[in-house]
Amino acid sequence: MSQFGNLLRNVGAKHAYKNYYNGLYASEQAGWKKSPTAFAELAQICRDRNIPLKIVLIPELHSLAEDYEFEPIESLIVQVGATNGGEVLNPDRRFT
Repeated sequence: MSQFGNLLRNVGAKHAYKNYYNGLYASEQAGWKKSPTAFAELAQICRDRNIPLKIVLIPELHSLAEDYEFEPIESLIVQVGATNGGEVLNPDRRFT
């Protein structure tokens, strides 16, 4: 464990970033409520222009362990991709 990691844990910053990201995708969060419509519009634009819809997951680099803490969020995005006919690319799977 790094000294920087220990510092983050001691001041509570480690939990702050988790709360921040989890909060962005909470079902009651206004932006997330609008996302189905936005993704559907994007998917339609892609279909109209014959452009494949690709969604790239960019991992939070605090932790890339096998028990990645944002797996539930990634699952939500995979669902969004599937619902809209898009392919979800997850580059961090190459590194685990």
